[in-house]
Amino acid sequence: MSTAGAGNLAAQVLPKWVVIVFGASLAYQILHWVEHAAQAYQHAWLGLSILRSHGIVFFLDLEWNHFVFNTLYWAGLGVVLFGAWRWWRGAARRTNPFAFWGFLIGGLGMQTYHQVEHTMRMIQHLQVGCEPCPGILGWYLDGVWLHFSLNTVVLAFPLLAFVAYGFHRKLLALV
Repeated sequence: MSTAGAGNLAAQVLPKWVVIVFGASLAYQILHWVEHAAQAYQHAWLGLSILRSHGIVFFLDLEWNHFVFNTLYWAGLGVVLFGAWRWWRGAARRTNPFAFWGFLIGGLGMQTYHQVEHTMRMIQHLQVGCEPCPGILGWYLDGVWLHFSLNTVVLAFPLLAFVAYGFHRKLLALV
């Protein structure tokens, strides 16, 4: 397979809705990441406990909100993967965007685990009313750093795919 044009995957005939969903999902996750960055700052530099590190929009730091945020981002990445895969299998197979698929599938895979963490946290919340709940790894790792790290990875991988393969140019051309 030729790799010609692989560096600008989105400039080909990619459906506009895939670019829009991808861009919206990343914008959404960037806002979520900023909240986790604020929590990490509060926890590490201000010395606040896990229970008191609530981020910028503190009233949104609830198990339900995190569960919904993560579910929507997970669904958005899944829709992008589905749309890009259908497109690539058809007209665009002349490219070999291995890194694109690696970053996108890697990000979706990590977000799938992140979703499992938040599903477990929701179950714990519904059973015992904890806020925040430890989830799975939270029993062993600092919850603020755990979720800051998870949110960084699940943002970075898809963002690399988005920029490296020209989706940002396609999105700007749509505006």
